[in-house]
Amino acid sequence: MKLAVIIGVSEYQYDDFENLDACKNDAELFKNVLSDVAKIDDVLFINKGEKAYETKKKLADFVSKHKTEKVDELLFYFSGHGGRYEEDFFYIFPDFKEAKKESTGLRNSELDGLVRTLKPKLFVKIVDACFSGTQYIKAESDTKKELEKSAKDNQLNDIYFMFSSRDDQPSLAGHEYSKFTESLFTGLLDHTGEIRYRDIAAYIADDCNAHSFPKPIFISQADLIEIFGFITDNTHKLILKAFGLEEKPDEKESGIPPEAKESENILLELVRRKADSEYCDEETVIKRLALLRDKFQEQNWPKDIVSIFEIGVLSNVAPNPIPNSQRIGVWLNENRGKEFFATPTYKEESFELEEYKPLPKKPIRSAIEAAKMAAYSNIYGGTDNTEYQLETIWKTRMIVDGFSYTFQNENNILKISLEPKHTSVKPLVLFIVCIYSRVELSVQYSYEFIKFTNWDTRAHPKCENWKVKTLKMKDEANMAVVTDEIINEVSVWAVTEITKTLQT
Repeated sequence: MKLAVIIGVSEYQYDDFENLDACKNDAELFKNVLSDVAKIDDVLFINKGEKAYETKKKLADFVSKHKTEKVDELLFYFSGHGGRYEEDFFYIFPDFKEAKKESTGLRNSELDGLVRTLKPKLFVKIVDACFSGTQYIKAESDTKKELEKSAKDNQLNDIYFMFSSRDDQPSLAGHEYSKFTESLFTGLLDHTGEIRYRDIAAYIADDCNAHSFPKPIFISQADLIEIFGFITDNTHKLILKAFGLEEKPDEKESGIPPEAKESENILLELVRRKADSEYCDEETVIKRLALLRDKFQEQNWPKDIVSIFEIGVLSNVAPNPIPNSQRIGVWLNENRGKEFFATPTYKEESFELEEYKPLPKKPIRSAIEAAKMAAYSNIYGGTDNTEYQLETIWKTRMIVDGFSYTFQNENNILKISLEPKHTSVKPLVLFIVCIYSRVELSVQYSYEFIKFTNWDTRAHPKCENWKVKTLKMKDEANMAVVTDEIINEVSVWAVTEITKTLQT
């Protein structure tokens, strides 16, 4: 028996979480595709804004219904907001409140516990979720360990887990389909016949990397041969129709083979769709950067921060004075294939190196010594009796020392100064460096308190810890999410540090 649970959550009751229009579409298309490619004995489909209590009851009833049956596979799919609290991932439902997270959300470990009751031979979990609304700093490896530990504790042996992003990144959701789920379906268009879960994961990984989407997490404890389903032409048509790429009857031309015409139409529509949805012209880029600047104005900061600081936003900042700009140059060098309108700068550096240098050969002083050397050569081969000495030498190399822009705009770099209204608080500075192409915007940011070195003298910022958030330049909605996340991160950190300092 093969079972599936599909959940899509698009609308949220409270302001803590923005509505995600794409998630409802994600779940609907996933259900339709799954029904087309695989024989599913029973599907629990939750996609009508069910509250947490209703969803958890339906899950429990579904498990109870099948707990006495032999379950070969359980496939769980979720698209919506996610959160991380108390070292566990939570599935966020429409009525979620952090103060009531246990009753209005679902722990990942609680879900695994429910699944354990069914004892499925294979458990597949595909999660397309934004990790917004929580504050944490975790490594990808730690997240994997926690997910694997939950599965192990609940005796779930053969598993495939696919999470849309690391736990310090938001997932991306467009107006039609979320990017991670869209990547999954696009991968199916490249296949015909049987497709393994491993094939799907491989395509998603390559696609997310190529488009600089948030890095997904994959966990596999299975044989790598498990089949997702059987892809047919009907599957392709179903996905293309959902993407709005179906062929119009009046576009057919005589004399052209149907398969060639279909291929031509699909390619043309894909080109148009990508151009419309992802690529920006110069005017749009300028507007987006101005919008990002305006998002950091004082009215968008929390009240407790505004009560302590006066906030000023300075544009037209040149790359040269940016502290620790070498880190951004190194990042650009590592991502040099993405056609950003910025480039690393380099300088020549001298460095010491120890090498063995051959010493001058000693002259042969006698016929006897020459005979000994000839005998040694006949026995061991070769005549090289060179001696070497370890010496220190100087060489030069080119290293990254910063970056420069190939497109100049007044909002390329922003300096947000938070000037304290009270002498008990130190100044705070936030640098925003926008690295972008026609498609992608990488927001590099660093923040710190500035020490006083004299009554009227301040130390220079160091920017020792640059962080990065990446999004599509055309995605105005996600730009608001990213700026809100940065402001929230800086605000929480500042309040915590100020409180800690004043209480000591």
